[in-house]
Amino acid sequence: MIEYWIHVSIPAADASEELIEHFLFEKGSCGLEEKDDRIEAYFEPSGDEGALLAEIREYVSRFPDINPDAVLLSRCPKSDWASKWREYFKPVFISPKLIVKPPWETVPDEPGRIVIDIMPRMAFGTGTHETTQLCLKLLEQVIRPGAEVLDVGAGSAILSIAAARLGAARVFGVEIDEDAIENAEENI
Repeated sequence: MIEYWIHVSIPAADASEELIEHFLFEKGSCGLEEKDDRIEAYFEPSGDEGALLAEIREYVSRFPDINPDAVLLSRCPKSDWASKWREYFKPVFISPKLIVKPPWETVPDEPGRIVIDIMPRMAFGTGTHETTQLCLKLLEQVIRPGAEVLDVGAGSAILSIAAARLGAARVFGVEIDEDAIENAEENI
């Protein structure tokens, strides 16, 4: 049983942020958070925290706008992250018509409004990331009745759900991550 998590905090730089996040997932990160110009990554304890820190510092040294010595590693107590999400996951107003929210939050019912309930889990897609918001706004502009949509890397299925609710006749969501598939099925 995990008693603590390894927490790694890395200075974020817009140009390198996605590359660093991808690298962290490849190294086994089980969760990431963008917070106050830093990337916060969480790992299960592996026994060699020094080696993990050294690998991450070596990787970020490739980016001239990041000081590898500013990468910090610490231990944080195990907590119930699924419950902690409730404190921070609030309704996201994508547009006047489209809202993404967790099931425990409420928003006023208005004619023509599309409210998508997403249960936060390990999968991507709660509507808070800028990329998801841009995709949702684009879907709102381009989906026409009868459209067919392919959602590759569906994550939590937020884009698939939005496409269907916006009038697409057929939506195909493709995902290979088992946690994401389970979360997508729950959300659908």
